[in-house]
Amino acid sequence: MTLLIGNKGKVNFLAPFDKYNSDREWSIVGIQQIPYLLKLGADILELVYINESLAESDFNNDILNKVPIVTLENESQELINVPMNRIGDEDVESSYRYKEYGLAVALPALPVDYDTTALENDIKTVVKEKLGFDVPVEKVELSAITLVNSTKHKDFLLHLQNGIISKHSWRTKYLMEVERNNKLTIVKAEALDFATR
Repeated sequence: MTLLIGNKGKVNFLAPFDKYNSDREWSIVGIQQIPYLLKLGADILELVYINESLAESDFNNDILNKVPIVTLENESQELINVPMNRIGDEDVESSYRYKEYGLAVALPALPVDYDTTALENDIKTVVKEKLGFDVPVEKVELSAITLVNSTKHKDFLLHLQNGIISKHSWRTKYLMEVERNNKLTIVKAEALDFATR
């Protein structure tokens, strides 16, 4: 079974947790680092290590090696906490450690009517191009509304105007060129119209 929260299946426990090996299935309900659990007040040394005849040196080594504690629950709602390195895999040689990550981007203060949809879609596109996965992007308000004078507002508009990415795809460059040519055509037509009056 892949060790991810929410997964369910048979688990191959290693000593001294091998007493839990059976045909029953376990669900993974939590995976946390030991320092985080200690901050919450959990006595991990006593509950997970000493009670299972593991030494304090095992506890210290697991902290140094950033071994997380996996919380599992069976159909009888029995909960056990096991260091991840005490859970085996049928094919240990080809096992890889994975972890979920999130990226937080702090944007500058924006006008309240500024639509971030295009920016959110750009971020999704970049992640899709780099990692091959579709990911959700959520906008979160970080402050209350503040009033900005006209000078700062003009500064923002100037930044917005200059904030163009130079590395456009060929399609984007083509569309930008078409738009630029259309504007030039309109300007020339207006100038010609003005001259013929």
